[in-house]
Amino acid sequence: DLAETVLKRILEGANLFNLTSMSEISKRDSMTIWRPLLGVSRKELIVYLKKNKISYFSDATNENTKYLRAKMRCNIFPYLKKNFNKQIENNLKTLSIRSKELDIYLETKLKPFFSKLKKCPLGTCIDLNEIEHALELKYILKKISNKQMVDLSRDVIDQLSFWLINKKANLRLKLKNANLFADRGYFFILKKDFKLFNTKTLLKEGRFNLGN
Repeated sequence: DLAETVLKRILEGANLFNLTSMSEISKRDSMTIWRPLLGVSRKELIVYLKKNKISYFSDATNENTKYLRAKMRCNIFPYLKKNFNKQIENNLKTLSIRSKELDIYLETKLKPFFSKLKKCPLGTCIDLNEIEHALELKYILKKISNKQMVDLSRDVIDQLSFWLINKKANLRLKLKNANLFADRGYFFILKKDFKLFNTKTLLKEGRFNLGN
């Protein structure tokens, strides 16, 4: 259910532009994905199936509260609807719609910046010096990291955006599968750890060999 998905993402700390659920029509690379039944409730579907004598399969894990999605559906969401605003479901759906609108707006506005992304066997780099708003910068960082299969937490995105907005020099974050660098408005994702750069050999006073 859309409302349950939005609430789950809020509790997990999702970004403002990432509170949406699946879309009826979406793109993944060059493939178009259609989900025509997203707007139909589970109750409506079951009524239709029974009325037309169509057999269906019910996933038992949907009712097993050891899984978070089932716990949300069976315990948390009903409790919130009962004890708080009766319109909580509609409010969450509205929030999802607004989040989608924000996502579309930012993607359209910032599309030219993604063309600046440079790729090479070592990783990727992008010049973000023209981005002045922190929200726009966080959006770009999230989109780029997703495409590069690098998972950035909210804290990491906040840290990187602060460094980039303030043009900090030569700062690095080491993750499990990537090294992130912020250098005077430039952002780098390097998939290899260049240990060679971590050591230096003194050639003569004031001059060092840092390797290749």
